Amino acid sequence: MSEAGNSVSGVSPGNADGETAAVLRAAVRAAGAGRHAEAIGLLEAGLVGRPDDLDFRQNLALILALAGRRDEAIAHLKRALAARPEAEKATMTLGGLQTEAGAYADAIATYEAFLRGQPRHAGASKALGLLFVVLGRAGEAVPHLEAALDIRKDDADLLNALGTAYRAQKDNGRAAAFFERAAVAAPDWLPPRRNLGDTLQALGRLAEARVAFAAGLALAPDDAACLCGLAKVEDVDGHPEAADALFQRALALDASDVDTLYQHGLFLRKKCDHARAIEVLERAGALAPRFVEVWNALGTVYSAAKQPA
Repeated sequence: MSEAGNSVSGVSPGNADGETAAVLRAAVRAAGAGRHAEAIGLLEAGLVGRPDDLDFRQNLALILALAGRRDEAIAHLKRALAARPEAEKATMTLGGLQTEAGAYADAIATYEAFLRGQPRHAGASKALGLLFVVLGRAGEAVPHLEAALDIRKDDADLLNALGTAYRAQKDNGRAAAFFERAAVAAPDWLPPRRNLGDTLQALGRLAEARVAFAAGLALAPDDAACLCGLAKVEDVDGHPEAADALFQRALALDASDVDTLYQHGLFLRKKCDHARAIEVLERAGALAPRFVEVWNALGTVYSAAKQPA
């Protein structure tokens, strides 16, 4: 569902005609058949005589990216935008490629520069907002996501991202409302169901949380996150045996799921089942040695178990 990272798409001849269109069509056909080198050669040759042709340069960048030559693609897109700052395709592709490369500051600058000229562009606002969510900058994400949602009112990706941003700001009531809207907008999409269940649990609305997780499991019966979420609901609702069974069910599906192991370890620690908690958390630590929270939890369990060393 999410558009994040979907930067390499839309290779097409554009609006060209005559000889230019013929070259572009040939390049697009070659790229579609996986003959990237041939397509790149055609477009590079075309650019020799038409260095300012936006269609040539944008399509060349897209095909270079498809061929794994991201740095060259980025260079062409920057050149295209230097000449045509309003170029939508070049902007969205460049921002996506910069995000994939981990050049987040560059991607932010790309989208912001474009939005200064076209502040009502839903795609750029959405891409920028989603990037801020991923970076944990929820406060900066919200205005961009809301601007995009004002144009795309039933966009489930935007609704889910807004819920995530408000959840990060501990506004769980508003977050739940957005997750509910996302689930309605995309009834077959799992993430809003998970997020809604977690948020409703945080609000103490356990019956509704149980319904949300059950709806998620109806879509994906083997989803560990929904199983763990439902387990936490059962635990808070005073049913530890049911909670333990759900954690065990999730681990039976994937014994190396680190987050499930961690959540199960926390549950066992809470129940003062120190021996099992230590075993589960040690397995999680062995699988993810840089998962700091696991080691912190393991330390507290050893301390509670009177094993200070």
